[in-house]
Amino acid sequence: MPKNLINDFIPMLICNNVEESIAFYTANLGFEVVNYDKEIGTSGFATIENGSIRLMMASPSFYKAPKGEVGNPLTDTIQYFYTDDVVALKQRLVGNGVASTDFKVRFYGLKEIEVQDPDGRLLIIGQDTDEPPTPE
Repeated sequence: MPKNLINDFIPMLICNNVEESIAFYTANLGFEVVNYDKEIGTSGFATIENGSIRLMMASPSFYKAPKGEVGNPLTDTIQYFYTDDVVALKQRLVGNGVASTDFKVRFYGLKEIEVQDPDGRLLIIGQDTDEPPTPE
């Protein structure tokens, strides 16, 4: 049996407008475009990366989002990003006009903020901390 049955994980985000999503992730989270084909689907297909983190972005007419029992797209996946400086990243996001929650320190030792990408996906960004948890 092979040692690793799975060697990598690259989430594929179904984006209403791939170009808009690329702009969000590059301007706000430091991703870079690896490839982008504007001719695929209605808004293209792209791969972006930031260090070892990669994301694929696909037009909804190229890959359909899976449907839940009631027929709505399944959008309950939350993306969790780790950072070395959540305060500076929040300043960058807010400076770029991105709405962010207040800082919250969780019981598991991470200081976090929450933002939404252009398609409404929840992104949680956290940093290790020794600060006491924020009262609930």
